[in-house]
Amino acid sequence: MDEKNDSPTDRLDRGEAMALMGRLLAGVPEDRLPLVAAQAVWGMGPWSSRTPYVRAMAAWVAERFRDDLAPVPTALVTAACGRASLADRRFLEAIEECEAAVDQADRCGDGRVVFACRALLARALLQNGEVARGLQVLGDGTGADLPPALRSEVLLALGVADIVRGDLGRAVERFAAGALVPEGLGEAPGTTAQWHRVMAQAGKAHALVRQSRFADAVPLLEAALATARANDAHREVADLQVIRAACGLATGEWEPGRLTAALPSAGRAAGAASGVDFVVGLPADLAGCNEASEAANRLEEAAAERLGVRDSAGFLVAGIACAGFHVEAGDRASVARVLDLTGQAVDNLDWDDARAPLEAARVALEV
Repeated sequence: MDEKNDSPTDRLDRGEAMALMGRLLAGVPEDRLPLVAAQAVWGMGPWSSRTPYVRAMAAWVAERFRDDLAPVPTALVTAACGRASLADRRFLEAIEECEAAVDQADRCGDGRVVFACRALLARALLQNGEVARGLQVLGDGTGADLPPALRSEVLLALGVADIVRGDLGRAVERFAAGALVPEGLGEAPGTTAQWHRVMAQAGKAHALVRQSRFADAVPLLEAALATARANDAHREVADLQVIRAACGLATGEWEPGRLTAALPSAGRAAGAASGVDFVVGLPADLAGCNEASEAANRLEEAAAERLGVRDSAGFLVAGIACAGFHVEAGDRASVARVLDLTGQAVDNLDWDDARAPLEAARVALEV
């Protein structure tokens, strides 16, 4: 479970936020300002590098229009803050903010906004380990009648729920649909549409990896990585790069230094969050890691926690990536030990699909 934490970057300079919002709202009719301002906050992608902007602009909108915000824009602003906390893996805060957004949306009578806010709350609950409540909150809807900006949020939650249920084929379909952002919506850097597309690509790759389809996951991870790098999203870049390297090892591809190359991004990522991003699927938080040996230890702990569970995005990816980090740290003795433990778990589960990727990693690492 996550614990609340504060960071010096939680709030951006208020003047900078006001100036940015002023430019966004220039020329908007007075009677539409509150709704357009709320939509602008919702439209900011919650990359780890940009969540302070989301919070600063949300605070500005709430203060500037405090007497004029109807339930719909109020819910959108609150939900945007919850999504930012979720992106920062501050799950308890995200749950509180998303619960407030659901309450606000309930008062507006717009079922579409209510469903989107409930989907966001469900994802926060699922990522915090509250599976039963998360699935209950999400319900059975599909979001088919929602506008794209809201439907993408619902598809992301539905995909996570499918992974939790073990319905990986359906998860692949949900994330594939979520990655199909309508033309033009996902092109602008930093937008929610662009962020949703990348999270859907990463989520689909996660589901494929759980099916031991490592080679199929690689192009999705490459595409997601390119966009994450363009947004200076250090946490996302580190996670995606480590999974990309593990997928390479699982297909016999070994590029020395690829794993360690993720550490500058991991070292710059905000630390102190204990949660793991269930969309991306890396079963360890590498935030603050600066050394290959430290990353290997975190991944080994994550693998040990998941041994004996048929979860290829758990101990299998963690074990393979951990072995790679040990190689790059110069600790050859630990490489064989980690892969042997991972192999024993695969054998105990009679997990035939996992044997070939593990053997490919052994050969690539010359174990």
